[in-house]
Amino acid sequence: MEQPYRPVHDLFFGRDDAESDFADGLLRRGFQTTYVSRAAMEGRESLVIGRKGSGKSAICAHLADGGYADSTTLITPDDAAGDAIRRFELQGLTADTAKSLIWRYVFAIHAAQYVSEHAHTHKGLRVPASVRALRDFLRANDEGHDGRLAERLSRGTRRLQSASLSLKMLGFEAGLNVGGEPDAAAAGSEGARAMRQLDTLEAGVRAAFEDLGCATAVGEPPFLSLVDQLEQVWQGYTDSHALVTGLLLGAQHVVTAYRHAARCVLFVRADIYDSLNFADGDKFRSDEVRISWHPEALHDLARTRAALSLRRPVSAEEMWRLIFPPSVAGEPVRDYLVQRSLSRPRDIIQFLTLSRDAADRLGYATIHEADVLEATEQFSRWKLDDPAKEYNVGFPFLRPVFARFENAGFEVTRTAFTAPFDEIRDALHDRYSDYTEQLTAQGAIEALYGIGFLGVSRGDGIV
Repeated sequence: MEQPYRPVHDLFFGRDDAESDFADGLLRRGFQTTYVSRAAMEGRESLVIGRKGSGKSAICAHLADGGYADSTTLITPDDAAGDAIRRFELQGLTADTAKSLIWRYVFAIHAAQYVSEHAHTHKGLRVPASVRALRDFLRANDEGHDGRLAERLSRGTRRLQSASLSLKMLGFEAGLNVGGEPDAAAAGSEGARAMRQLDTLEAGVRAAFEDLGCATAVGEPPFLSLVDQLEQVWQGYTDSHALVTGLLLGAQHVVTAYRHAARCVLFVRADIYDSLNFADGDKFRSDEVRISWHPEALHDLARTRAALSLRRPVSAEEMWRLIFPPSVAGEPVRDYLVQRSLSRPRDIIQFLTLSRDAADRLGYATIHEADVLEATEQFSRWKLDDPAKEYNVGFPFLRPVFARFENAGFEVTRTAFTAPFDEIRDALHDRYSDYTEQLTAQGAIEALYGIGFLGVSRGDGIV
């Protein structure tokens, strides 16, 4: 007897966050390859920028778990790590440059550990002297493979500030000479001494890479450092800016220090990156790649995840005419879903899941138009709240501004917005005094347009 057609109960579109989604296996099995993910994998771009929920961490997880997992390390700073970096200063250096040195230290330690373990694949009978020296360095400086990032940063900041890294095995030793006078290596500012120590360490790692043939081997992947979840340590203050700009400078230095043997890929939220303002910002343009999603790619993502959860192929016809209703409110259902989202995977996953849950609660075999409409109400409430959270870095005043649009209809003239905004302007200036230039009616409109909350009517179209 033929089984009834009841796909809804078994549908699962995944988790909101990439880490949980990857752990469940759906992201691992249903990863959507895009231009951005290919560019990051192939090394054409090293700075992946995207809005919250756009798929940065998904790409990061895919790279970390991909075919080159053995030559990849994932760095996700937490509060303790962020605090250690923010407090790190060196006499004679700007905050950005000082922070870049501690990031260089972290990248060098991870690279040294990789080289030390990678040596067993070396075709020679003996481990090169450069690798043995790195192993001695790691032991002498208590840099075990399983050390927590915060602990590593604490050790690194302390030793760089006091010029106490043990580097003798790498041909360099700072300290006092026999007569009790500072030698040439110990002279100079804290910053100058720290730079010399790091240059020595990086030279030792580079020599080991070269002796193992890592820098020249054809087809061998470079050692890859992935840095994600910077929003966990971002506080919007000057020292947080320096933390991220220092990371950018440190990651860029890796290419110079280790040539083709190592590189970094950074995953940075768009609102954080766009708030940075530093002198060398233009040097990163060719490294940037921004995540954007075409509607068809989001449709494919939805269908792929439906097929994985149902454990069988799902055609576009079945997905958008049988599992989901053909249309909602007079629009094709797949267009309805995308056009009411912020065109990113997290939104689509949430909207699809809400629709599926509404149908499953009522015991339906498939999703009805009423289920999608019910999901729309909940989804809309979430999306009204999300931009205020997402853009709190650059526009902390958004939530009271949003309130000016309540019960105002979906078309608002400039004049109709200006009057209610003027009623709260003084209160906003008192509360958000650091954002005075933006706290005008025009400034607020530009902010709302920039985050996609407002469109602009021009002729017969909407921008």
